[in-house]
Amino acid sequence: MHQADTADFQRALHDFALASGHIVALEIDATGRILDYNKGFSFAVAAAGEPRGQPLQAFFPPQKGNPSEIVPGLPGGLAVPYRLVSWDGQAFLLFAYPLAEEHALLLGMRLNPDESLAMQRMSGLTTEMGNLLRELRRANRRILDLARTDALTGLPNRRYFFEQLRERVVQSQHLRRPLSVLMIDLDHFKQVNDRFGHAGGDAVLRSIAALLREQARAGDFPGRLGGEELALLLPGTDAEQARRVAERLRADMAGLRPLGDENAVTASIGVATHRSDESEDAFLARADAALYAAKTAGRNRVVVAGDVADPATSN
Repeated sequence: MHQADTADFQRALHDFALASGHIVALEIDATGRILDYNKGFSFAVAAAGEPRGQPLQAFFPPQKGNPSEIVPGLPGGLAVPYRLVSWDGQAFLLFAYPLAEEHALLLGMRLNPDESLAMQRMSGLTTEMGNLLRELRRANRRILDLARTDALTGLPNRRYFFEQLRERVVQSQHLRRPLSVLMIDLDHFKQVNDRFGHAGGDAVLRSIAALLREQARAGDFPGRLGGEELALLLPGTDAEQARRVAERLRADMAGLRPLGDENAVTASIGVATHRSDESEDAFLARADAALYAAKTAGRNRVVVAGDVADPATSN
């Protein structure tokens, strides 16, 4: 099991065990002092008073042949089994799982009357918890995907796009490779919504998003920034290469007919290539300025930031 998976497994096991009354579970610190326990433990040892704060030996005394020290785990995070005997002579099989801060989770059950049955049940519990962890991990990935994805288009949303932008800028500077961005805005999109309703506008956005995903190369990163504005990060791509990508994308978008054969939808695209000394905001501002220039020049065209005035110096 991977180290991160082991930690997740141990946390899930800890929470599950302390909430359960069908097994014996308790948490101890590095000195063997009880920090927490479940009702299965208090029932099994007939605890009188509060177990928290007491030493483990108060319930499993050395006179019964119990070990003086509990070692919580082996290399790789594997649990260590212990056979412990309580004051009244009941034998328990407890597995010691390592937790943070040198704590240990002791998890198990009585051995009497059938030791093999206890071993079988503990093995089944470990398998069940492993399955639970995998389901939890899949659910967490799904939640993360939903938080990063635009619901309408399926593209990465604005927040995730900007996270990736920061990472790609750092990577570009570290590797000394170019990084370009396309800022894409659909032309006359309000007229599309006015004429075809929001259902028609949604159909256009989904069609454009599908084309953007199809055109993106391995390593490229598309996103929907909001409304009819989309973007495409192009790592390892200089200004001239980005211009060619943008022109091909613009032409393919103009060829789409999501609203019928007579209703073309076009897009204007601004292109910028990152400068080594500029921030992410300045980088996108130049791409936005190029996009604005494409709009004011008649739409359905590509403008590269180097072809228009730099917004940082034009004021």
